[in-house]
Amino acid sequence: MRALSQPIPAWLLFNLTIVGWHIPGAYDATLRYGLVHDLEHVMFFFTGLLFWARVVDPGPLRPRLAWPQRIAYVIGAMIVGWVIAITLVLVPHPVYGFYAALAHRPGGISALTDQQIAAGIMWVPGSVAYTVAMMTGVYRWLDPEPERTVRPPSTALTT
Repeated sequence: MRALSQPIPAWLLFNLTIVGWHIPGAYDATLRYGLVHDLEHVMFFFTGLLFWARVVDPGPLRPRLAWPQRIAYVIGAMIVGWVIAITLVLVPHPVYGFYAALAHRPGGISALTDQQIAAGIMWVPGSVAYTVAMMTGVYRWLDPEPERTVRPPSTALTT
């Protein structure tokens, strides 16, 4: 487990999980079989924990990355999501057979329009967490005052 929680394996597992579950056969399987859908979410959860533990300071699992490395780590993952989203927007046909075969969709939109809307949601709102992490990292990296330990308040009475 320790090896998987290192920055590079955690980054790879997180991004390969996201890419893997967007492969049409895998994605369609999640919609057809409840256990596969559950497995998808378990993988998203645990690889997400591994990934974000390198970015935020979760107590005993302190990241081993300096602020510039954390920024690059987050930007790299955000780009992976963008590539998936851009692909889903630009492809000229529905990628997921399950959705393409639906007889009705809300608002009567086409399967391709549904896919493009989903890609837009993945691209823009899906980038918010990465952007916040990146901006926090830039702020902390450029902070002119280094982190300092906080001293407990003095309990001595002054007269």
